[in-house]
Amino acid sequence: MREELQLGNEDLADPEIAALLEQTGLAQKVGSLPLGADTPLGKLEPGSADLSEGQWQRLALARAFGRQARFLVLDEPAAALDALAESRIYRVIRDIGATRCTTTLYVTHRLAAARSADEIIVMKDGRIIEQGTHAALLAGDSYYAQMFNTQRKWYLRRQVAEA
Repeated sequence: MREELQLGNEDLADPEIAALLEQTGLAQKVGSLPLGADTPLGKLEPGSADLSEGQWQRLALARAFGRQARFLVLDEPAAALDALAESRIYRVIRDIGATRCTTTLYVTHRLAAARSADEIIVMKDGRIIEQGTHAALLAGDSYYAQMFNTQRKWYLRRQVAEA
């Protein structure tokens, strides 16, 4: 895990590694590994440990934040996570990203994640068709509003059906 985090950032020191693991929710997993952060990861090496899809995703985020990139592109950063973990990871991205990078670009189909963006760019068929804040895009009869309300109705419909 240490090597994964230091990939492209060899100067990342142990205190920074520990902080990134804590902030991304991986500290407990590292503590359970036989060699801690020095445990080989994957399935190929004897004595190695594999991670869940969500843990691999959080490790990739920790590595990206460790680099302190000025521009970070995240393509479906919570795709392998359950709803609670997704909420936590977006909070982590917001909190760590605010201090470690200038701009974060989300590529996502999960419009709940888009709500927190300063600016939303809506694409269709490879072209930008709308741009604005969540509130501004919802105010009109925009394509974004139609998509957002469709997703929202799905959750509301399920709540009514489950009640």
